[in-house]
Amino acid sequence: MNHWLSYSLNDFLIFSPETYFRLFEQSNSALWPYQAPLLLSAMVAIWLILSRHQVAQKAVLLWLGLIWVFVGLWMLRGFYAQINPLVETLAYLFYGESLLLVISAAMTGNTPNRTHVSTAGAISGWLIIIYAYMIHPVVLLLAGKSFRGIELVTIAPDPTAIATIGILLLLRNRGYLLLMIIPCAWIIFTILTYMALR
Repeated sequence: MNHWLSYSLNDFLIFSPETYFRLFEQSNSALWPYQAPLLLSAMVAIWLILSRHQVAQKAVLLWLGLIWVFVGLWMLRGFYAQINPLVETLAYLFYGESLLLVISAAMTGNTPNRTHVSTAGAISGWLIIIYAYMIHPVVLLLAGKSFRGIELVTIAPDPTAIATIGILLLLRNRGYLLLMIIPCAWIIFTILTYMALR
């Protein structure tokens, strides 16, 4: 038992911090210049939430579903899995989340969302979205990460998972809390990864 307790998270890491952060540079380089329409779609999603249009919830859930399957295929299987075989399996969580989001969209009626949301819930949702869209990329840059490896919503898994939680809070449906389980699980996985990279 003492032998196992002597291990740290870093002992289970099979790649260096440089290799990990280079993945995002490679992803951004390969995707250029299609970051623009992806980021535009993220802004449209926010506009839909603010508009409370009759198809807003359905459209935003469908958009999230497409983004989750894209990130799973593009970033996780296309790049991350090359240095961490476990991510090949974790990518299926992204596909599962995508499926759940699409199913939720199909079950959502085409009516304006008038459900009351608490002030705390709304503030939390917006703060989380602001962090995912703007603060998260900047924090990593300030920490010394290359601009070429910037992590953006709709492309990188971490800000996408964080933004999903914020958006679901703003959609004002308690049933959507179940849709936050996989994003939260991914965030925990990322936190453990960063702890190991230290």
